[in-house]
Amino acid sequence: MELKLWNRVALILIGVMLLSPIKGSFSERNQSEQEALQHYLTIHEIEKELERIAHAEQEIKDQLKIIAEQILIQQQNMSKQRKEAGKIARAYYMGDRNDLLLLLLNAKDFQQMMRSYDFLSYLLERDQEKLKAFHNEMSRLNDLRQQKEKQLADLDALEAHLLAQKELMRQIENKLAHVMSSLSDRERIEALQKELIEDWEKRGIPTFNLFLKNISASMSGVAEAFKDHVSFTLSGAKLTVKDQEFTDYLKNQDELFKDLRITFADDHITFFGKSQGIVFTMIGSYLVESEDFVSFKIHEVQYNGFILPESTAKDLESRYNLGIYPSQINEKLKIKKLELKDGELIIQFSIKNPLG
Repeated sequence: MELKLWNRVALILIGVMLLSPIKGSFSERNQSEQEALQHYLTIHEIEKELERIAHAEQEIKDQLKIIAEQILIQQQNMSKQRKEAGKIARAYYMGDRNDLLLLLLNAKDFQQMMRSYDFLSYLLERDQEKLKAFHNEMSRLNDLRQQKEKQLADLDALEAHLLAQKELMRQIENKLAHVMSSLSDRERIEALQKELIEDWEKRGIPTFNLFLKNISASMSGVAEAFKDHVSFTLSGAKLTVKDQEFTDYLKNQDELFKDLRITFADDHITFFGKSQGIVFTMIGSYLVESEDFVSFKIHEVQYNGFILPESTAKDLESRYNLGIYPSQINEKLKIKKLELKDGELIIQFSIKNPLG
């Protein structure tokens, strides 16, 4: 089943859950009015993303300025160190240090030989220190240059994202203008738009953050809760968890989750939650990052039937870890494959080699 179909299913379920209107004004709207509110919310969230990008860009530019100054200082240090290293290299190449060896070999007695040895050891040690200092300065300069290259690449990626967000915002603004021009009661819709943003900021965002924070905290206990669901074979192991079992587990963790429902199907996991008149939907999937970690990727979030833009979903994803660590289930396990289908989460494991 494609994600678009899942979206339709989610919206139907939200409709069922919203039989008791959240607010009278929001329950009495036609398709055009719904679109006007949806576009307005999307633009609001994109504007916040543009602010975040601008802040991130400035941080990178500030860091690049600092790195550029550090590189300049490092290059000056390198010039001095290079001269010292050059003198040492010429001394050995021209045989200047050979005379010191002759002093050691031509010593008349043991006492003179020890004095010559101590002097020679001191010079060789100083040479080594200077050469090591040159090598360290060279390494530091290379590290700074690599940092600069990474920051420049990050800045390029950020600017590309900025352009994409600005283009998306332009498209949504055009759609909003077209929808608004067809409405007869613009003042009422404009009032609803402001009311929607106020409700999203004051109640919606805190609710999302609270749910995801508590779900993230509850994930640390998943291993203990479902370790008995692991079946072992000669070739590996398998963990099978039903979506109802996962829902029940979270409900037992926190009273906040009493109206939470989770479904597994077709490589997607969907969270439906309701709290104080706010309904949220989150659709995502698990991604095997390594043999020791499964991350959760958020594809879509919905608030009272309104779809939030991708940037909002990614921001939430970056702040909350809903991943799975198989080592918490059994330190000998490593992930081979993960599936979400027919109401079940299935993780196939292999056994780690005890010899490494």
